[in-house]
Amino acid sequence: MMRFVAGFLLAVPVLLAFDSARAQELVMTHDPKQAFEEADQNKDGFVDPAEYYERVTEVFYEADANRDGTLDPKELDAAVVIHTDFSSVDTNGDGRVTLIEFFGERARTFQQVDKNGDSVLSEDEVVSAFKKKEEKK
Repeated sequence: MMRFVAGFLLAVPVLLAFDSARAQELVMTHDPKQAFEEADQNKDGFVDPAEYYERVTEVFYEADANRDGTLDPKELDAAVVIHTDFSSVDTNGDGRVTLIEFFGERARTFQQVDKNGDSVLSEDEVVSAFKKKEEKK
């Protein structure tokens, strides 16, 4: 199974045994190059949509600390490197983010990061997006 660091821009290294405070610490030490290498399963120098969504699924379930099949605001915040308003991800407004809702948000992130529009993410695109995120802090 592919190993990828959550976010990779989408998601952060959220380890199953860690609580959200520990996950936040991991976000701060996120290495986009390592994340990219781990996400690029076939080692072709790009992260294609299949690789991306496989990792998005892993990140979702890793972030689901209470194992209820959804993410609450703290779990979502711990799961992603590029943050968005919780209510924009929770499209039905029930206070929980489902995998489908998470996919929707991560699809928008993929499109934002894919600067040249070739439907794959290069390491340069990933690193650049992460640096922009860091500059906004």
